[in-house]
Amino acid sequence: MSTVSYETNEAPPELRSTIWPWQVADLILVAELMILLPGLLFLPWPWLRIPLGIFAVLLAPGYALTAALFVGREDLDGIERAGLSIGLSVALIPPLALVLDWLPWGIRPMPIAIGLAVMTCTFCVIAGVRRHLHRDPYKMVPYEELRLRTWRMTPAGMAAVGALIVVVVWATIVYTVILTTPTRFTEFYALGAGGLAEDYPRVAVVGEPVTVTLGINNEEGATRTYRIEVQSSEESLASVGPFEIADGMAWTEAITFAVPTPGNDQAIDILLFTHEDPEPYRQLRLWLDVRGQP
Repeated sequence: MSTVSYETNEAPPELRSTIWPWQVADLILVAELMILLPGLLFLPWPWLRIPLGIFAVLLAPGYALTAALFVGREDLDGIERAGLSIGLSVALIPPLALVLDWLPWGIRPMPIAIGLAVMTCTFCVIAGVRRHLHRDPYKMVPYEELRLRTWRMTPAGMAAVGALIVVVVWATIVYTVILTTPTRFTEFYALGAGGLAEDYPRVAVVGEPVTVTLGINNEEGATRTYRIEVQSSEESLASVGPFEIADGMAWTEAITFAVPTPGNDQAIDILLFTHEDPEPYRQLRLWLDVRGQP
């Protein structure tokens, strides 16, 4: 029996890809999580906000941009796609911060969250459209082959996944420790003539008094003992204290001193000490042009 074959000059019909939900499931998931990102700021659960925040900042924007740039599965393997996603996510943050700095909303948590969500969702839409127009986007993989691919991960792939898990876990632990550790500090500041952080004395006369208002806020978690020294070229000009300030309380007082020698751009150091510590705890500096007596 012979077989007869027929040849035809007709070109095969052009393959036209049809988008299926499973082909863009990853993009839909990323977009949904990013849409929920602004609402995370109001949640009182750090165990949920921290992992999702890390995902939204360090992975989602770069993943969406990578999907938009490299449509085919064969363009990048899993390790390359994961590394590029993290790298692009980090690279996208500075331009976003620069744009927000120009806008009236400024660089604050809510504008940052909304900006990340809008940017990532835009990349997801572009990636979805490009997958639809691609001749052969992500092919449907039979279950058995998919299971074999999953279990046949190379050592390099396992190392990359392990490294990613370690980074996420450590970032979560460090951020949680920072978030739950109370901040202890003492605020030391000087006020000008109008009671604001401006209009400081700039010109003085030898031997004539110069007045500056100093303020201390104690947020150390306990009562602290302070003293203040005003020095010029290691010469003491005035001192206040020691005195105690309770935790959470503020102290404000005008201090007066006189500079004994003339000269331009003289550095006047205002030093804050705690307890019996010989080293200054905080330091302020004024620059004065001191003129001689007329």
